[in-house]
Amino acid sequence: MKINWVEFESKKTKLKIERTYFNDLSLMVGVSGAGKSQILKAVSLIYTIVREKNINNRLRFMENSEYKISFEIDNVNYEYEAHFGECLKEEESVGNVTYNMIYECLSTEGKILLIQSSDKHKFMEYTIPKTERSGSLLKLFAEEELSKLIIKNINKIHNIGELNDIRNKSFNRMRLAWYEPKYTKYEDLCSSHFPIVMRFALIYRIFPDKFNEIKDEYINIFNKVEDIKFEFNEDDFYCLFIKEKNCEWIEQIQISQGMIKSLAHLILLKTLPEGSVVLIDEFENGLGINCLDMITEKIVDTENDIQFIITSHHPYIINNIHPDYWKVVSRKCSNIITRPAKDLGIGETKHDSFFQLINVLEFEEEE
Repeated sequence: MKINWVEFESKKTKLKIERTYFNDLSLMVGVSGAGKSQILKAVSLIYTIVREKNINNRLRFMENSEYKISFEIDNVNYEYEAHFGECLKEEESVGNVTYNMIYECLSTEGKILLIQSSDKHKFMEYTIPKTERSGSLLKLFAEEELSKLIIKNINKIHNIGELNDIRNKSFNRMRLAWYEPKYTKYEDLCSSHFPIVMRFALIYRIFPDKFNEIKDEYINIFNKVEDIKFEFNEDDFYCLFIKEKNCEWIEQIQISQGMIKSLAHLILLKTLPEGSVVLIDEFENGLGINCLDMITEKIVDTENDIQFIITSHHPYIINNIHPDYWKVVSRKCSNIITRPAKDLGIGETKHDSFFQLINVLEFEEEE
């Protein structure tokens, strides 16, 4: 799967994201408050709609808004559009759906595949009765082949904001016993949306060779680390433990943010399935310079069919990703605009691209 572009407009907050195009690697750069995180939120919104996940965290963003996104699956381009009204009150909602979808359309090459509006409800060539449910028709008809294809690929969108809370994620004994037999194929486990460390715990138990590959690469970065394992702690949670040379084992909750976040990024990069779309907001947070170069290099040089959409303020990251991949984000009032770096003359000279970017942004703020 690949995300081609996204656009979004909220009638309630007046926020408007002009159509933003993406490459296989897109680095969103700009001053704080320009709207980089809002763009990532808009990209991941289709996951929220189709999978009905994290809805409560997105309600304010979705309310009274219009949303369009284009994506590619198996060399076919699709356009998805959704409009939302006022959020539903709890007594008005059906199931888990509390957002109020008033329009939805999925099309490819001008051909409408599904549509729901005030006067029309169609799925493929079939006219269907209006339902009480206010959610997506893709979710309602999840067993149809079209829906299966779209949902399977939408499930490949990974929003890595969750990495900020990875130290608190672990299996209890019952959940571990429940999930362990379900994953006989490594690819299925890699495609799951388990929190990163929990996915690593299952790799440790089911696929030890894969675990050792990741462990050895991590030890090459942190040469003070001697070993990594999982075991049940005193509270009966299956936790990550790291052993440093001449030190006792360090339990997951006590591992430094930089060390565990570096491990999480490494696990992610080593386990992502083909066709994944990875969203990383403020990529550098919690990473030391010894990790930044390795993780940045792996993202830039990845040979897998994976799309990365990243935001960053860090000069090391910005200077080590070619300006061809930059998307310079700026805001005029509530309008968020994104432009390729080359349109601003960045990267055309041997002058440090990061300083060129600073000069452009300072000039625009003075206007």
